[in-house]
Amino acid sequence: MVTLEDQIAIEKLRQTNQTALETQRNTNVAAMEVTRIKSDMVKLAKEVLVENSRSLPVESRNLTAESILAYATTLVAYIEA
Repeated sequence: MVTLEDQIAIEKLRQTNQTALETQRNTNVAAMEVTRIKSDMVKLAKEVLVENSRSLPVESRNLTAESILAYATTLVAYIEA
């Protein structure tokens, strides 16, 4: 037979497990949101840099993955500030 004390202990364990689960879920959601923001900033940086390079002569266009990543990093830093 399960006593009242046992039921209380089981309920406390359940609450502890639920709290841990919610904390982990919130951490995962926050990490996914950061990844989404960074991905969006890379796309935006590419679009901006491509549009800006269109006004330049073909031989002077210097659009690289590094320049896109640097601009995206700047955008992410701006958003996080």
